[in-house]
Amino acid sequence: MRAFLWKGSSGSGYAKVSGFKFVSPRKRADWGFVVLHMNQALMLKHVWRILQQDPRSLWVAWVVRHKLRYQSIWATTPASASWCWKKIIKISSLLKRASNIE
Repeated sequence: MRAFLWKGSSGSGYAKVSGFKFVSPRKRADWGFVVLHMNQALMLKHVWRILQQDPRSLWVAWVVRHKLRYQSIWATTPASASWCWKKIIKISSLLKRASNIE
């Protein structure tokens, strides 16, 4: 079903349905709820990779050097940061509350 809604077939092509329209809370409230949790899980995966300083990830190396400046993710204040980076910092507090990570 996913392949049909997004591409029409299993081959390449453009999406037939916009993702935002398909998961609209007005149409199906449960889809919006699932997408929100999936987004949080994927963002927490980024935070986890930053905390582990995954040596295979060029993105993590860049974040540690340029965004965190070799500090902890919780020592960073995103005052003049992009909205994406602010969201990653905000979601990291959820991980900190749920674990004993310092």
